Amino acid sequence: VRLYRYSYDETSNFTTNFVHFEWSKYKYIELNYDSSSTPLKFDNSVFKSLSYMNTIKYFLLQNIVITDELLLFVLRSTTIVYFGIRTFIYTNDYRFISDGNIINQKLAAFDLINSYSPIHTSLLVYLKRFRNVEVLKLKNICINHTELCFREIFKDFSCKNLSENKIYLKSLKIITDLVDEKTTNYLDWLFNVYAFSDILSIYYYVYRMSRTEYLLLNKMARIELLSIRINHKSDFIDFKMLFTDCNFFNTINFFSFHCKAIRKEDINILKKIKILKCLSLSCETIDYEIISCFKRKDFKTTKFEIYKPIRSERSAEINEYLDTEFKSNFS
Repeated sequence: VRLYRYSYDETSNFTTNFVHFEWSKYKYIELNYDSSSTPLKFDNSVFKSLSYMNTIKYFLLQNIVITDELLLFVLRSTTIVYFGIRTFIYTNDYRFISDGNIINQKLAAFDLINSYSPIHTSLLVYLKRFRNVEVLKLKNICINHTELCFREIFKDFSCKNLSENKIYLKSLKIITDLVDEKTTNYLDWLFNVYAFSDILSIYYYVYRMSRTEYLLLNKMARIELLSIRINHKSDFIDFKMLFTDCNFFNTINFFSFHCKAIRKEDINILKKIKILKCLSLSCETIDYEIISCFKRKDFKTTKFEIYKPIRSERSAEINEYLDTEFKSNFS
């Protein structure tokens, strides 16, 4: 893959006349402005030049101001399959997209990482235009998500069929900062546009989980990789609710979770997963009585890992049990 990376510094002089350069044939373009003290805003001429480059497949931007022109450029592209923005600000409300009927059938993966400002919930109107997206990642993104906002979407954007003809995701990553105490229901928000029934892998790292979120996870009937992190120091994962759909027992082969602690009844549920290849857990607290409920005979074909507490922070009794029951020098 022909790759071009540009990193900004105060003395750099970045040309926007891409069409006259040999590297206009590059497939991977990364423009990095992390060294800039503030997010950089592109001149509209940049996108005019970029539009002549019909080979771009992977387009990554860092530390920028998202403009309507940028979003339209990506939406109109017939070559870009991956679009990622890391560290950005965008204060508009996507009203520019209400006119016209542009549909993108090419983009397959979309990443939004580290927003400086809250994102208007009408981002869904934009995302819905990308009909072929299978991989979606939102990391450290603040969403202004309320029922009132949704009513405004339907009213102002005439999106009465927003929830119809949903897009079928294969992979979803929702990652919030460890210190973020907001309880945004990302799954409920995304479910307005995306169908979850074909999802094969999900990473869901949030402050707390509601009943609705557990119910939506149960719609992922083909899930193979499930990774959950609850950042609230006093919350458990409700395994009983998580495994309401018994089909999970037949599909999950990788399960990772991070929460306050694990209970005996949780372990009994984990034993029922039939094809589990890897079980990874991280807990704030762990004791011998609970750990001794893990038996090798119940996880014969499963790689069992404990990432937290690390070995040096666990009691000698727990480490001795794990070494004896599973293997010596259990990590």
